[in-house]
Amino acid sequence: MALVLLLLIGLGTLIFWLYRLNKEYYVLAFFAKRVRTKDGRPVESIAPTIEGRTIFGNSFDMYGLEDVEVFTQRHNRAVKMGCNFLEYIKGLAVYNVVDADTFESILNDKDLITKGIVYDFVHSVLRLGLLTSTGQKWHAGRKLLTPTFHFNILSQFNEVFKAESLKFVQQFEGNAESIVSLTELIPRFTLNSICETAMGIKLDDMAAKGDRYRENFGMIEKRFIKRMGNPLFWNDTIYNLFGPSDEKRFLKEIHDFSSEIIAKRRELFAQEIKDKKGSDPEEDDIYIKKKQRFAMLDTLIMAEKNGLINHEGICEQVDTLMFAGFDTTSLALIFGLMNLGVYQDQQELCYQEICEHIADDFSNLDVNQLSKLKYLECFIKETLRLYPSAPSISRQTTKDTELSNGLILPPRAQIVLNIYELHRNPKYWSSPLEFQPERFLPENSKGRHTYAFVPFSAGQRNCIGQKYAMLEIKTLILNREYYVLAFFAKRVRTKDGRPVENIAPISKGNTIFGNSFDLYGMEDVEVFDEVHNCAQRLGCSYLEYVMGTSVYNVIDAENFEAIVNDKELLTKGIVYDFVQPALRLGLLTSSGQKWHSRRKLLTPTFHFNILEQFNEVFNQCFYTTTETAMGIKLDDMAAKGDRYRENFGMIEKRFIKRAGNPFFWNNTIYNLFGPSDEKQFLKEIHDFSSEIIAKRRELFAQEIKDKKDSNTEEEDIYIKKKQRFAMLDTLIMAEKDGLIDHEGICEQVDTLMFAGFDTTSIALIFGLMNMGIYQDQQELCYQEICEHIADDFSNLDVNQLSKLKYLECFIKETMRLYPSAPSISRQTTKDTELSNGLILPAGAQIVLNMYELHRNPKYWSAPEEFQPERFLPENSKDRHTYAFMPFSAGQRNCIGQKYAMLEIKTFMTVIVKRFKIMPVFDPKDLRLSLGITLGFKNNITVKLIKRNA
Repeated sequence: MALVLLLLIGLGTLIFWLYRLNKEYYVLAFFAKRVRTKDGRPVESIAPTIEGRTIFGNSFDMYGLEDVEVFTQRHNRAVKMGCNFLEYIKGLAVYNVVDADTFESILNDKDLITKGIVYDFVHSVLRLGLLTSTGQKWHAGRKLLTPTFHFNILSQFNEVFKAESLKFVQQFEGNAESIVSLTELIPRFTLNSICETAMGIKLDDMAAKGDRYRENFGMIEKRFIKRMGNPLFWNDTIYNLFGPSDEKRFLKEIHDFSSEIIAKRRELFAQEIKDKKGSDPEEDDIYIKKKQRFAMLDTLIMAEKNGLINHEGICEQVDTLMFAGFDTTSLALIFGLMNLGVYQDQQELCYQEICEHIADDFSNLDVNQLSKLKYLECFIKETLRLYPSAPSISRQTTKDTELSNGLILPPRAQIVLNIYELHRNPKYWSSPLEFQPERFLPENSKGRHTYAFVPFSAGQRNCIGQKYAMLEIKTLILNREYYVLAFFAKRVRTKDGRPVENIAPISKGNTIFGNSFDLYGMEDVEVFDEVHNCAQRLGCSYLEYVMGTSVYNVIDAENFEAIVNDKELLTKGIVYDFVQPALRLGLLTSSGQKWHSRRKLLTPTFHFNILEQFNEVFNQCFYTTTETAMGIKLDDMAAKGDRYRENFGMIEKRFIKRAGNPFFWNNTIYNLFGPSDEKQFLKEIHDFSSEIIAKRRELFAQEIKDKKDSNTEEEDIYIKKKQRFAMLDTLIMAEKDGLIDHEGICEQVDTLMFAGFDTTSIALIFGLMNMGIYQDQQELCYQEICEHIADDFSNLDVNQLSKLKYLECFIKETMRLYPSAPSISRQTTKDTELSNGLILPAGAQIVLNMYELHRNPKYWSAPEEFQPERFLPENSKDRHTYAFMPFSAGQRNCIGQKYAMLEIKTFMTVIVKRFKIMPVFDPKDLRLSLGITLGFKNNITVKLIKRNA
């Protein structure tokens, strides 16, 4: 009984003692000494204490959280509290600061230069460099390195920044598409820059090691956040015993890399000193020698010779400067480039300012010119406000410390200066979540607290490299040559330096990535509407930036004329690559010498004498392309012909899907992730054309044999008038002469069959539709046909067809409103100056939009109305020659345009003479679609009423 009583007394005494002790210490938070106030006021009246998740105060509030969850929790707490607040974590008081007044007093307190406990967690990697050291060691290091950020030194670094910036964007030169990961490429750029400037070593031959260095740092940062969230791991001994076992490997690779940098620079610097002594003994200030870029590592090596630092000290500073120089600056650049894409209007203001002050060749790009870019600086500052590279920094008290607000912090208290929350504090920033670079203009900053914006900290321990960082950021971001967020599309510029928008406006994209995803996910009808509406809205030729490529959309005749007649602009645009699996490298898709030789080979097959022979086929047969061009009747292959057309329809659907998804522009990605059934359609298409070729080979061989046996005097098989000519025969004969191989024949046959049936059929469908809709014009065509064409069509030949002038106007007006190819495209192979003063970069796409050109009110009165009379000679004489281009023009015009017109005229003549065409389909319901050719979603129908003989 006495023992129980003694235990109860002891327990009561312990509880009473802990109760009294708890007033000074937060007992359950591992005896964290409490913050108090100078005047005895409740601490909560100055800084409330946030409630912890467990009974141990806030010690385990972050336990088990991932890095994103840690950030979210810290941010939500700051927003919830709305002011500075206290936490108690594993024996420590933590003061979280989010207001500028407290920031100012703490950052300027000479007794508060010791970094917080979390910096101990990076000692193993950064050792005791400028970031982590304190006391005399920090003072000595700061004094030693401060001169290396002198203005004269930074001016010399600018050349490195410029060279690295140009190298950065040049890796996308010439690419029609570039999928760019900023998080991968920007750190590489900043690491290269810090190594060449601060360390005096180029990483060209150490690129792989540099990448590995960054990867290792990434792993260390992940372990840092894990350690911070588990207070049991704050103790070095426990962490070393129970922490991740692979950290030593990452540390070794990091330190080996920095040691290699130091060793290389020692050798180079020794040689430079030797060369300097031998060549210019009077130039004794190596530190600011203007003919030589200065490396901060040289300062440390020189200091070592003077006994001011040892090798270990050099390693400490190099590890710190390399980490700070690449990691923090890369974050600013990533968010800066992101914001340039998100905020198009502000990007344009930056661009115009850059154009005003920086030469196209960057020859005047120096510190002085950069200082003139005031709006760009505001843009960068606003980026740093919303996304500071260091979201928080911390200090640690070494004794009882009284703050200006009346709080007294105990020794070892942690002061967390939350820069992220300070920069979004509505006390200092109106609409703090909005991106407004103008808030940093002088007139908008004058009433703001000086310490409301501290992206580089402030006071004695401010960032030693803040000017270095701003110079590097400005130099890369200002790169006026590229639309960075549009996957580094090289910008169009002007010959005389005028803003590009004065000549061609830029269409605003639907996403931050320029126009790269404007068509993403759209069906063919929606694609057509999007392109048409954009052209109507802008009303002139305009620019887009799509997936690493600048795109010039042309809808005016002057530009059409200049482009189609430019002998350097013969290469087809990138979209033609999408049909190469189907059409291969025939006349439509090939370029260069191959196109020239094939064009020369096939041009004679469209000679007037040849076309004249085709007329009889047009009069009798629907399968005209195969019988005229290929010399094969499809009477016994009708089902296969239908299947051929169906397969091409499926290919066209996949074409528009691919064009709308820029990730599928890359052949490898498309082949891996594109539709799996495309190969089946392609096989059936190629099998059909191969069967045509095989059949014609047999027939042609027999015709040659028969010719030799019957008539040796008739030498010219190509224009023999008693025999219809087949273009395929020309290819077979050329094969015998070694001018083309079997694969080349297949390429041309695939192209000619597609072009010969698809484009002409579109013209005929819309022609018959218009015949039904416009009865008066149909009657005029009918009367004209009756006047010139016999009832039995016995005189239906090329000469008689040429007399049908009004029918030709009717067909042309149909093609004006419904061109079979609504657009064609070209691609520049080098920087190309246009007649209007634009300079298109290599790889730029030029889209010649015939549909919009043909409806441009600049050339056509009442452009939406159907008026065949506008093509009569008296109504056409003042119209621009290139305002009507249904068959393109110039060297790459449609080789078969006379063939097509002959076929269309013949077919329309026969139909109109035999039948009266009545409307069934309402044209108001017409839904056009965009593909390889002009498409339509409707079933266009007409009624044919037989005319009386």
